[in-house]
Amino acid sequence: MDLNKIKLRTYVDYRVGNVIQIKGKLGFRVTVIFDDMEEKECQHSGFLKKEEAEKERNRIIAQLHDKKYVVYKNVKLEELLVYWLENIIRNKEGISASTYHTYKNCIDNHIIPELGKLTLLKLNQGHILKLYKKLVANYSSIPRIVKPIMNTSLEFALSKNLITYNP
Repeated sequence: MDLNKIKLRTYVDYRVGNVIQIKGKLGFRVTVIFDDMEEKECQHSGFLKKEEAEKERNRIIAQLHDKKYVVYKNVKLEELLVYWLENIIRNKEGISASTYHTYKNCIDNHIIPELGKLTLLKLNQGHILKLYKKLVANYSSIPRIVKPIMNTSLEFALSKNLITYNP
């Protein structure tokens, strides 16, 4: 998914449909409305019982109300890191070329090969700890660089509603 194309914007309003039959099972649709009035529809389906679908619908409504609903669910860690490095870090005042290249090296050579293909919603603390342990066993300075990269990039993802919490 190209994060430049989705503009990483937050929604300003939403609509949640009732539970209905979708392809032989139960589900509902959520429409989020962005500040430019563009809309994106998300479907939640596959429920066998109406109670399950209603429970999930209520959970989603709470997320929407709290501005914690993730609209783009298929963003991979690799896509986030590349976007964050090129669009946030590279343009950030006070970041030297040396820092940028150090971050790029860590991202390209250590983080992406290990965790890059994971979607952000599947990434958890266990994945990150496993990466840190592997790096600590093989390097002295790389883990100290990877930690702020992961933390800061995931805080950015949280601020853009790409994740619901920072693992």
